[in-house]
Amino acid sequence: MTTSVKLIEKFVPVLRGDQPPVVRDPRLLLDASGSVKVYYAPFEYINPSARIVLVGITPGPTQMVNANNEARRVLLAGGKCAEAVQAAKGVGAFSGEPLRTNLVNQLNHWGFHSWLGLHDSAELFTSARHLVQTTSLLRYPVFVDDDDYRGNPDMTKHPLLRKYLLTVVNERGNLASTF
Repeated sequence: MTTSVKLIEKFVPVLRGDQPPVVRDPRLLLDASGSVKVYYAPFEYINPSARIVLVGITPGPTQMVNANNEARRVLLAGGKCAEAVQAAKGVGAFSGEPLRTNLVNQLNHWGFHSWLGLHDSAELFTSARHLVQTTSLLRYPVFVDDDDYRGNPDMTKHPLLRKYLLTVVNERGNLASTF
């Protein structure tokens, strides 16, 4: 597995804590600059066998909660951090309605399910997860004025967003340049 677990290790006490994490949970705040805040959700898993990559802008509140709850479930059941990250990404990625249904409908319309040998693109989120890598330009949930990030401020110009756009979390759990 090519997934770093250093960042989730920092948040295990929150994920296993008495109070489940919620949207914009201050215990999960990664970084902030003015009204822009970046929160942790376990989206570090990289699928080495993927045949298709689906890229979003940033996880939203539904994806954040679903991923954190799944990581919490795995950790409380005695699972390891790597298992929690993989499970969280599988459950949280592009989750919620109407997002998931709209995405599946678009993928089916374009014939991705046929190209991948599937009956329906919905299988990418169930039995065919091994075929998909999901990610976002901004890997972690971003909120502006405590609302969903919708492209403003421009991620290529805002210093904090640009930092997260152009960096990844390395094996030590620190941000590292992708260039």
